[in-house]
Amino acid sequence: QAINFFCLYGAYVLGKHWVATPLNGFWKYFLRPRKNLQARYGEGTWALVTGAGDGIGEELCYQLAQAGFHIVLLSRTQSKMEVVAKNIESKYGVKTKVVTYDFSALSAASEGQKFEALMKKETGDLDISILVNNVGMGWMGSFHTTPSLKMFNLLTVNCASQVVVSRYFLAQCAKNRQGKKCALVDYSSMGALGNNPPPKLIQYGATKAFNLWLSKGIAAEYAHTLKQNPGSEHNVDLDVLTVHPASVKTQMNSGRYPGTVTAAAHAKGVIDKLGWDSCTYGHWVHAARDFIMDYEPFKTINKMQWAARRRAFLKEKAAQEAEQAAAKKIEDDKAAEQ
Repeated sequence: QAINFFCLYGAYVLGKHWVATPLNGFWKYFLRPRKNLQARYGEGTWALVTGAGDGIGEELCYQLAQAGFHIVLLSRTQSKMEVVAKNIESKYGVKTKVVTYDFSALSAASEGQKFEALMKKETGDLDISILVNNVGMGWMGSFHTTPSLKMFNLLTVNCASQVVVSRYFLAQCAKNRQGKKCALVDYSSMGALGNNPPPKLIQYGATKAFNLWLSKGIAAEYAHTLKQNPGSEHNVDLDVLTVHPASVKTQMNSGRYPGTVTAAAHAKGVIDKLGWDSCTYGHWVHAARDFIMDYEPFKTINKMQWAARRRAFLKEKAAQEAEQAAAKKIEDDKAAEQ
């Protein structure tokens, strides 16, 4: 009987991992329809997207505009956002609002209040039902050789931005959207999910782990408050979607790594999951990769991929140093001739 029990339990575990999980993934990524987001979050409402000037943020703006939402673009480069805003208005016929802010300024404690004042001035009269915390910066290198300014900018842009923008958004939802559904989309990374941060990416991975846990914490807190105090004026009926992609081709990522997907394909996958799931990889390729890499011998393959990434990084660094040395030699030769 004991043998039969363990055989049945083993069959259950294998079936769950190798049959049920892939079938569920196939349903989520290929068959399940997108929710009617306008009906869920309100017709004529606005979506606020940080890091909206290019890459994933730009494509998320297009997806949300296509779904019928007006778009607030929030980033540091106004010229890029104006191009995206013009494309949105001409293609989808919705309104846009461009707000310029450099999130690296949040390293100063007083900047949080300045940011809230700016947002109230620029968006205080808008009915914002969706926030996408997408803004971020990357860095690859050894921990002790990372310049201190780069380290602090990484923490500020990736972590402080999520705190201050989410705080502003949720306060506005509690004040203006009582009894109405809202949505918060937070960007983490697959690098935050493993037992160990990826080599040469530990600083970045640590900031993404912060994004992951803050997002999960907000989801748990607001769901609990809504259930325990249904009549409270501080309640927010909130959908939280935490996104943890792998490699997505953007200006920040050249796309040379295995399993890289386009920003457009990734963004479509994320908005398809909104209102359905609490977390997503965005694209099925990343979901499949994470599922497969949990098993041997794929862990060995994963280690080989990280070794290849390190070699590519060192090769790129050597090329940059050679280019800098050549430029310096030209300058020295010119100075010697004079």
